[in-house]
Amino acid sequence: MYELRRVEPLRAANIAGVVYAILTAAIAVVALPFVLVATALVPSGDAAGPGALALFLLLYPVLGAVMGWLSGLLTSAIYNVVVRWTGGLQFELRGRGDPALPM
Repeated sequence: MYELRRVEPLRAANIAGVVYAILTAAIAVVALPFVLVATALVPSGDAAGPGALALFLLLYPVLGAVMGWLSGLLTSAIYNVVVRWTGGLQFELRGRGDPALPM
């Protein structure tokens, strides 16, 4: 059994930012056709129009990356403080041919 005692906040933030950018980009790609169809059905005077929603969907991955980066930074920094009181996450590693790791 191993224990995770510290997480490097900037590295965790970079990983979280990229993961959230990919996830939000995928959501935006899937949502775009539905948004365009829905806005085409709304009378032009009643809504901002498809352009505003399409722009939001283009910015959505950027916002996801920024928020993911911030949440990764804060989560890992808070983890590093809390782990002092509670102990780290316990996990088990299984190695392949590495004598230092238990099989």
